[in-house]
Amino acid sequence: MKNKILFISLPILVLLYMSCNKISESIERDIIINDTSFFDIQPLDTVAPVTIPNIITGADLETEIREQAKSFTSGNIRSIKLNNLIIALNTTKIDTGNNLANLRAIKLSINSGGKTTTMGSTTITTKAATGNLALTVGISADSLRYHLANTPKTYSITLKAKKKTDTIMNAVVLTRYVVSLAK
Repeated sequence: MKNKILFISLPILVLLYMSCNKISESIERDIIINDTSFFDIQPLDTVAPVTIPNIITGADLETEIREQAKSFTSGNIRSIKLNNLIIALNTTKIDTGNNLANLRAIKLSINSGGKTTTMGSTTITTKAATGNLALTVGISADSLRYHLANTPKTYSITLKAKKKTDTIMNAVVLTRYVVSLAK
């Protein structure tokens, strides 16, 4: 009887051991990188497109991976996704004559390694004073990975006004990246 129990339990133990090894070999982790970049929108005296170049971004992929997932490196990246892309005024009081509703369109691009890629854009249809806009994400995962891995990197914003503004608008780009890592 004891031999039968040993004979049956031995394959079960081997199977459990093999399962545990497979689990330890397949470790996955998502990290979130939030980036905040400040810029100024100068008074707009024309409705022609205006580009604001060289907005510094603090998103550093290697540093974030090292800080949030110590046993991983950028070589372990499985995918990168841009979850949020928001342009907002950096104020609590919205000026009715100088706000994001005065704009017709906004396009945000990322620049690195001599390459520029559009991250997202929006067309503003509202006439009500607004202090923030969510942009429609339009960047592929491969392009996003390329730009986040390269340094230095900057944002540039192209905007087109509906009507003129007469005050500098302090604004911010808020981005949230989800990086999936796997070993």
